[in-house]
Amino acid sequence: MIRKSATGVIVALAVIWGGGTWYTGTQIQPGVEKFIKDFNDAKKKGEHAYDMTLSYKNFDKGFFNSHFQMQITFDNGAPDLNIKPGQKVVFDVDVEHGPLPITMLMHGNVIPALAAAKVNLVNNELTQPLFIAAKNKSPVEATLRFAFGGSFSTTLDVAPAEYGKFSFGKGQFTFNGDGSSLSNLDIEGKVEDIVLQLSPMNKVTAKSFTIDSLARLEEKKFPVGESESKFNQINIINHGEDVAQIDTFVAKTRLDRVKDKDYINVNLTYELDKLTKGNQQLGSGEWSLIAESIDPSAVRQFIIQYNIAMQKQLAAHPELANDEVALQEVNAALFKEYLPLLQKSEPTIKQPVRWKNALGELNANLDISIADPAKSSSSTNKDIKSLNFDVKLPLNVVTETAKQLNLSEGMDAEKAQKRADKQISGMMTLGQMFQLITIDNNTASLQLRYTPGKVAFNGQEMSEEEFMSRAGRFVH
Repeated sequence: MIRKSATGVIVALAVIWGGGTWYTGTQIQPGVEKFIKDFNDAKKKGEHAYDMTLSYKNFDKGFFNSHFQMQITFDNGAPDLNIKPGQKVVFDVDVEHGPLPITMLMHGNVIPALAAAKVNLVNNELTQPLFIAAKNKSPVEATLRFAFGGSFSTTLDVAPAEYGKFSFGKGQFTFNGDGSSLSNLDIEGKVEDIVLQLSPMNKVTAKSFTIDSLARLEEKKFPVGESESKFNQINIINHGEDVAQIDTFVAKTRLDRVKDKDYINVNLTYELDKLTKGNQQLGSGEWSLIAESIDPSAVRQFIIQYNIAMQKQLAAHPELANDEVALQEVNAALFKEYLPLLQKSEPTIKQPVRWKNALGELNANLDISIADPAKSSSSTNKDIKSLNFDVKLPLNVVTETAKQLNLSEGMDAEKAQKRADKQISGMMTLGQMFQLITIDNNTASLQLRYTPGKVAFNGQEMSEEEFMSRAGRFVH
């Protein structure tokens, strides 16, 4: 498993290779100093998850090139990342001056540029595990090019590495942006041969991981864009044998501006394509989390206030770092305290789920309309305006899924079908007995409609108290 401290190093590295605003002027050193000032000013405003200070040293400016070191100091450490107070992440930065940086010319690029830079991670107490994992090679190297118009491009080369139970082959990522790392940022990348060792006899492998992302900031810092991350040719292995295969697992993100409003819509979708167990094709699935009418400024304020409060808690109670249960309780309390900030825009949360095979599709959807507690007139629930939950299970599709699972366990076709029929028949009978489902037109359905003080369950209206009483009897 990757050491927690490695996460801190990667976060720090992102700050360095993303620093397109270093070179807003014609002089390198003033640009570096401005970038540092902006970073540290953001720290004072509480915009960083950890108390980090950015600085540079040993600036050596020549005619054709300059060299300096950039360092990020974790002033109070990062207990949850196993980073001690005062530990640093340091980068060696070599800059070739424009208008024709030599490295760019050597690669056949004759387009004039403001500067080109090579950034390398320095091996020290904090970063040493990364070098060990990469077999004493530099774990990451970044090459940056800054154009006169403010755009920049970065190539990040990742060395093959093994972090305990997690390993991967070589990788490369490219970043292209206009003006700064947060404006019109285009990311493409690939890492090969990923292995996660779950236990001595069990592991998950993926032939490759790819990412393709395009994002931009609109006025007032509204983030919009889309990205797609994909694991390809996944194998689940037990005792040296393939137990299951997945063609691709995809994570998609889309952020859109709400027309005529200062809000955004967020769509996170996870797709699993072609799950195979044994020699049986079990189907494909999709799960989404859709959040509509999210206020980005409220999200930023939530993060800032949450981070400040958490830093104060860790400073006042250092023992929290070693008490996971207590830390979770503090997290939950702070989340609840600042949640009303996110509720002011009264967002809607949707969670559709579907699974399909050769005979059809199973689907479910949860739809929650959030209330602003300050505006709510409800005496029973000031957090939710309404909640709708729907499930539709075509019986032939459910039975086919059960049959395929039975076949994957080695049953013959006739026995697998009979067992599937019996399994699904028993489940449906139990569901009807507890009045959890209705069956119509060969489809099992569940429907819940909720507004404060009122519930309709499978078409039957009742009070909240009646519904909770019925649910309580079922649970017990």
